[in-house]
Order: sequence, then structure tokens, then C-alpha cells
Amino acid sequence: MKKLLSLLLLVLTLTGQAASVLKSNDRIIFIGDSITGQGRNVSSGWANLIDDAFKTARPSDNITTVSLGGSGQSVGSWQNVEKKSQTEPVFLDVKTVDVKATLDGGAEVVVIMLGMNDALFPSLKDTPEAIENWATKYRALIASVRARAHPRILALATPTMCTEDPGSPKNKVIQALGAKIQSIAKTENAFVLPTYETMAQILEEGRTWKPDFHVTGDFVHPSYPGHVAIAVGMLKGLGEEAAASDLWEKQTPKFWKKDEEALSYKVEVLPAPLDAKKTTYRIQSFQHAAGGALTATKAELILPKGWRILSQKNNTFEVEGEPNHLINKLTLRVGQKEAEIKIPAPWLIGTGNIGGMNWIRNSEYHPDLHPQAVDESLSKGEGFGQIAELEPGKPLTWKCYTPSVNFGGGIAPGAVDMAAVLFFQVFDRGYGARWIYSETGMPVTVQIKPLGFVSSSHLMVWLNGTQLHAAHLGDKAAQKTFEVMINKGWNALVWESNSLQVQWQFSVDLAGKTEADTNSLRVAAWPPTK
Repeated sequence: MKKLLSLLLLVLTLTGQAASVLKSNDRIIFIGDSITGQGRNVSSGWANLIDDAFKTARPSDNITTVSLGGSGQSVGSWQNVEKKSQTEPVFLDVKTVDVKATLDGGAEVVVIMLGMNDALFPSLKDTPEAIENWATKYRALIASVRARAHPRILALATPTMCTEDPGSPKNKVIQALGAKIQSIAKTENAFVLPTYETMAQILEEGRTWKPDFHVTGDFVHPSYPGHVAIAVGMLKGLGEEAAASDLWEKQTPKFWKKDEEALSYKVEVLPAPLDAKKTTYRIQSFQHAAGGALTATKAELILPKGWRILSQKNNTFEVEGEPNHLINKLTLRVGQKEAEIKIPAPWLIGTGNIGGMNWIRNSEYHPDLHPQAVDESLSKGEGFGQIAELEPGKPLTWKCYTPSVNFGGGIAPGAVDMAAVLFFQVFDRGYGARWIYSETGMPVTVQIKPLGFVSSSHLMVWLNGTQLHAAHLGDKAAQKTFEVMINKGWNALVWESNSLQVQWQFSVDLAGKTEADTNSLRVAAWPPTK
């Protein structure tokens, strides 16, 4: 209940109102992208949850809703949808609903939730100028919709989370769009519906119950808890406190079992020099007693050999260690309960952009058309972390990336989600590597597969300079398994990937023939001294 009250205070702060703005017989139109489409098409989607909440909280008021959600729609493309619908029927994700008839029929309330695809594809850059241009299009869309539907109430929902790390490059842009929406709302006399904030709040609480709790199903589209979060945020933003509270109380018991004890944790990688052998992690422990209350029982952390605890305060640890195995295992103990914490090895990744010179018709990637001078050395694992230029004056930017529950592939050691690395643009390219040490030569398996729901990017993989794989991530050939030998000593596992649009994520997993073989391997995310 404390979380619910804090959420209410957050919403009231953002919207500046508490009483309901809805009246009997109001018609609400939801305008948005695939998330709005799913809100209606999925039985437990947020639009259907809102309908159910109205039936419970206001059974005699006959409030109705209509969903105009279209997959891939951005603010700019929705302007085109609205313009086209002025003269002809237009059907989006909800196949039985015509945009023309809906807008021409008018509504007392219009809710717009757009911005995800502007950040996802992306159709904008991470600059104040680009975001202001986006806002100009948003205002133009508002004017067009108002002229068609003549709503009494206009409400603007903040775009929801893209990845589940609030500090990720994607979410930083999403947050900037949300801030711009609040500014637009002031000049347009509109309400702000804090759907991003509600989703982030439910994610924060959910992680105290389960370390792998998710509010998205694919790091873009909402999961069941995400749909509940959107519905609660919209209801509260419209002043429907009773309906939102009832929805919360009915749905959240399905996410976590308050009648049982629960032990959870969060792992955060703290900044460090690229060439640091040791990494510092912040690990937070959470224990719920039966009944739901967080307890203050002191936690204990059992570390791998060579790791150490730098500090412990209020069940938050700062831990230093060398993540020199593909999976590094820690044990969290609170009272009689234990949880195994798995921390994957990091990748060293370099990124840059020199345009689409290797792309044909913006769909086919041909690396041999314009090979770069750095390609040959990097494919062998040489030159990583050093000054390496794709073209004169265009050096790669280096970063260490540790797979995380917040990104595509989760904590699988081979997972790579470039949304954690940068706010990538069309034609960005990335080079990644880790070095594998074996006491003996041995057979291993390298498994390559795309992640996410859609990707147009290209991926190449090398082991010790020998190319294993080259394919578009959207092709059937993108998923392959290779049986290869690694050498005694250090081996370089390297990939190069080129982004086109939408999600940019994949996995390059290496494993021994047995678990013992895999555990015997040592890993480094910085070129070793041979």
C-alpha cells in the first residue's frame, strides 16, 4: 500500500489534479502505436483492463473506449495516418476499427501515447534540436486530431520504457520525450498521463520480489504487469483513483505472492577504466516477510575466490572482483533463505558510424564492398581498446558491456543488446570481443542467434581470425551452431555488427562440451598480455 500511495503522489504531482475529469457517457479514443493496438487486441491488454475498471468503479456511467493503435507508428507517421483518414477508411492493428469513422465521430476524451517508435527505429537523434522538431510534429498532430474529434479533454501519455534500465540510452531519450510532452501539455491545456513513470514504479517494486521481474515481454511491448502499469497510470492521470486502486489491488497479487517470504536482489555495474581487470558491483538485497513487508534482516554475501566486499550498508553491498568466468556465481544469504547470483563476463565493444556504404537498397549488407582498414586487425582480436579509426577523424568509441536482466538476452554470457551501449542510429557499426583462455586445446560450441522481435542488422563472427559466420539477423541463417577447436592459451572471440533499424541485439555464446569444460575456461574483456 505504501508503494501505491507513493505512486498516487507521483501522478498527482505530474498531472496537477486529483478529481476525475470524466463524465457519464464519455467516449475515449486512444491514439498510439503497437502498444495501443496490443492494449485492445490482447485479452489482458491495458485498454481492456481500463474498460473492466470502469465497469467495476462506475458501472452505470457508460464510459466507452476505442483504440487506434498501429504497429510501427511514430508521431510523424501518425500525421500521415490522420491525413489519409480524412478522405478514406484506414484500419490499423485493431482491424474492426476505422480511423476515419472514429475521428469523424468525435469523442469527449482523446488520449495520445506516441514516442516509442521515434526512439526505437530511431527516426530522431539524441539532440535537443531533434527532440524539439519532434515536439513540433506532436503539436501539429494534436491540432489535426482536435479539429476532427473536438474533444473536451486532451490527455498525453508519456511513452513507456524501452529496455528495462531507466539509465539506458534509449530510456534517457524516452524520458526526454516525456519531459517535452509535459511542456506541450502546458501550452495545449492537456493532461499528462504518466504511464512511463507508473511502469518504472511497478518495475522497481517488482524487482524487490523477483530479480528477473519484467514489465515488458521483449524490452519494448508490455508484459502483463506492464499492461497493468499503463492502465493504472492512465486511470490515475484522469483522476480515476478508485478504479486505479481497485485494479492495482486485484492484479498485483498475480505478480508476487505476498503470503510467502521472498528474497530478491539487484546487480549494478559501477563505472571503471576500460582496462581494469577488476569490476565493482553494487548489489542490493531485498527480503519480504510473509504478508509483504520488507524486512531489515542482515544479508550475507558469499563471493568467488579473489573477490572482496568493499562496503556493506543497509543490505547494499559494493563488491570488487575479476569476472573471469563466463558466469561468475555469488551466493546471497538472508536468514534461512539463499539465492544464487549469476554475473556474466563483459564484452569490450567499439562503436562508430561512417554511413551506409556497405548497404545496398538499405536492406542488404555486403562487407566486401568497402572494407575498412581496421577490419582485418579487429577480426583477429587486435587493436581493441586502442585508437582505431573507421575513417580519418572517425575513431571508434570503446565501452565495456555486461549482459543484464534489463536487456535482450538477459544474463546469458553471450548476449549483446546494443541499446545498452548507445542510442544507435541507422548504419551504426559495432565491434565486440572477449578473450578465452584454456589450459588445453579443446572442442567448444559457438552458438549464434538473433534476439528480440525484429532486426534488420548484420552480424559477422570470428574465432582467432577465422570467420565462422556472416548473416543478416532477420534471416533464417542468422541462427547457427559451430563445433570448433580452441587453442591452448588465449583465444579471441570477435564479432562485427552493422545496424539498420529497430532492435539491435544478438548472442554469441561459447561453451565447452561439458559444464566442467566451460567452468575451466577463463575470460577477459581486455586484450591479454601474451
